[in-house]
Amino acid sequence: TTTTTTTARTTTWEPQFHRLHFPIDLPLQFYNQWQGHHSIQGPISNNTSTTLQSTQQIYGLNQTIIPLPPFLSLLTQQLLQPMFLFQLLCVMLWCLDEYWMYAVFTLFTLILFEAIQAGTRYKNVKRLREEVSGGASS
Repeated sequence: TTTTTTTARTTTWEPQFHRLHFPIDLPLQFYNQWQGHHSIQGPISNNTSTTLQSTQQIYGLNQTIIPLPPFLSLLTQQLLQPMFLFQLLCVMLWCLDEYWMYAVFTLFTLILFEAIQAGTRYKNVKRLREEVSGGASS
């Protein structure tokens, strides 16, 4: 299972791992005859929903929740990467010298490149969410 914490500014995803209990202590005959949840009392029965509900209580729902971080959060992550900060330092040093026009152009292209990277990450996460959830978007 996973825990998704959403606040006004950030969305974090924290994996939580725990051991699952698998039914390995039943007689061999049970496993040989088992054909799924419909095999206990026929395809449509009250017992089918009972076993399905109890199985869902034990193992949980089979779903993957992928949070969609806001674009500004992704852009902030991109702008705080060490390589970008080094390039920003170089731009500031060029501004102190006679290369200020080159430095301003370089700063503009760096920010544009990082914004495109953040946009690509945003689209990829959105596409992944849609594929995992079967087309549902939020």
